[in-house]
Amino acid sequence: MIRKNEMMMGFFKFAKSADCNHEAQRWFNQGLNQIHDFWDYESARSFQESIRSDRQCAMCYWGLYKALSFFHGNNQGYGAVALAKAMELRSKATERERLYIEATASATGTGFENGVRLWRELV
Repeated sequence: MIRKNEMMMGFFKFAKSADCNHEAQRWFNQGLNQIHDFWDYESARSFQESIRSDRQCAMCYWGLYKALSFFHGNNQGYGAVALAKAMELRSKATERERLYIEATASATGTGFENGVRLWRELV
């Protein structure tokens, strides 16, 4: 059965993260769906709630970085802090999640070619 809020946006469920609790996973999935529908402000709030639910979830910080790094975001300065925290916690993440985090971090710095290589490993 489709819930009312799922009719307004796409429904994507990221595989259960090894380092996130259930509540953080639900907020993360909501934020991921919102960001794919270009609701960057709302997705940032969802990722912030996922971090409040589980401060050790690396992918929650990655999601917050993605939401804050949108062109029309007004909190882009905080994105770097979120990505740095994701990099700090990446050892607790699965291999796939670690690749997402490292590819994003590489693509933001001077190692763009390395970021492209890591993204190609994911697909």
